[in-house]
Amino acid sequence: MALESGTYIKDLVDTNPPGTDAISQGDDHIRLIKSVLQNSFPSTNNAPIIPDITGNGLKYLQVNSGATATQWGNIRQRGYINRSTFKYSSATQILIGAGEYEVDDGSAPENYYWDSQITFTIGSGGSNASSSAAGTSQWQYLYIDDSAISASPLVAGSFLNSTTAPTYNQTKHGWYNGSDRCIFAFYIDSSGNIDKWYHSGADHVMYANMYNPSINISATNPATWTDATIPGPAFADEMECTFKMAQDGGDALSTTFYYRVDGDSGDGHLLGTTEGGDDYTEDEHVVGNRRTFIEPSTRKIEIKSITNSTQLTAGCIIYVNGYFIPGGM
Repeated sequence: MALESGTYIKDLVDTNPPGTDAISQGDDHIRLIKSVLQNSFPSTNNAPIIPDITGNGLKYLQVNSGATATQWGNIRQRGYINRSTFKYSSATQILIGAGEYEVDDGSAPENYYWDSQITFTIGSGGSNASSSAAGTSQWQYLYIDDSAISASPLVAGSFLNSTTAPTYNQTKHGWYNGSDRCIFAFYIDSSGNIDKWYHSGADHVMYANMYNPSINISATNPATWTDATIPGPAFADEMECTFKMAQDGGDALSTTFYYRVDGDSGDGHLLGTTEGGDDYTEDEHVVGNRRTFIEPSTRKIEIKSITNSTQLTAGCIIYVNGYFIPGGM
């Protein structure tokens, strides 16, 4: 029969050549096969088109930067987070819910996960000997310990608590101390016990009891901005606060309160107004559970009150109810 023709693999006839064709056409068939293979798989690659998959689990095949060969690449979402739910367990233990985080040691970033709730005991005598001691009246930061992990799923010893606060690493897209990734923070009270909190897995952490309910800012006339330090973990630029404003003055008087981030200029944000009423009808106004940004380097906000009387006694008490977990954690 006549020699077949074709440009791509789809054009080849799998029943050709028949046994009756002349042997002299054999070289023509070989050249045809070479031609359609090169047309179907055009390449100047010096490496195998289908490379060895051994040892390349969970990776994908990509073209190298010079477009001269293929290579294996890691599947990566920079700074990946599937946040855990963190729960108070006891004076010395916290519960870390199932989660997944990328941990970037600077050379081989990898995602690590765990599929069950982990009980973590704080302190160097607890789940990880590298942890800081419990101490008293201090913030402790919970890290994934890069030196203690090699594969998923992680276990209690894969985490550590430390008094060293993390900083945000722009390259790694997360909060780190060296190669250890910070995922939470909790407070140790004056007796050396973990202070209770509530967390649902979202970005809000509510203290079981409000902190420092004695930050008292007195009203001034003429109005001036007064600093107030808001306690919380070092990474938390956004806190949850309640503001209780009060005054004692004549029934024709009133006071308006404002707050702003420490160091800002301008009028800031309105908190509320208290009305006058003499001693037996003193007015109080409460703004509860307000998301409040602070200046991270000083952990301060500023409060100002405006009144029309130099005889007025007024003030603002700040209660700190919780903090918000920042992006990248």
